[in-house]
Amino acid sequence: LSHVFWAAPEQELPLTRWLTDSVGRNRGRQIAAVLGGLLDRAEGGSVSGEDAKGELRALGLALAKEVKTVRRQQSFLRDSCWLTLQRAVQLCNDIDRQLDNLQAAGPRALLLEVARLDVAAEQGTLQSYVSSRRARAELIWSEPASAAGADAANWAAADPQFNGAVAEDGDEAFQVGKHRGRRFSEVRRDDADYCRRVSQQVSDGKFFKDTPLDRQLRSFVAFLRA
Repeated sequence: LSHVFWAAPEQELPLTRWLTDSVGRNRGRQIAAVLGGLLDRAEGGSVSGEDAKGELRALGLALAKEVKTVRRQQSFLRDSCWLTLQRAVQLCNDIDRQLDNLQAAGPRALLLEVARLDVAAEQGTLQSYVSSRRARAELIWSEPASAAGADAANWAAADPQFNGAVAEDGDEAFQVGKHRGRRFSEVRRDDADYCRRVSQQVSDGKFFKDTPLDRQLRSFVAFLRA
């Protein structure tokens, strides 16, 4: 059944591309345009901190939904009888690269950016943070990406201004949860499994509600990534 999907060998490549594009299709570009508009207002000082936080969290929820939808489609690919397991894994890996391509507004990469922006908004530094990133031609998605190579690691690229703030002020104490009362730096040092699990869950779109736990965990992940 691994060859039922195409009638001749020369059809494999175009059909594979079509399948990857279809399953991996998402609204990342549209959401990035909305995010870009919010950042324009934030940089110009025409949006309040509370309004920015509300909009960022709404965008985070929308991106989390996109990631969840694509992951459900990836599960379908892995279970499909029309593809060999090797081909299904290859397609899923291709789709993962799309999700994590920041230049192409991949939803998972955008989700991580929104988490960092949300922390900056919480700290009252959103305007200066956006300005410093945009001065390096980042946080701009007005044109389609012409080349691959940017992925989810881009959102955690070195930022002297922001990273300095995190190093100085971002080492908060947990207010809720299993590590209540402990500093972020202590948990990072002593509980690597917890750090990996929470970081992955935020990457998968969890913890984007406006609750004390969700806000705390977004701040913790931003601290880990700084």
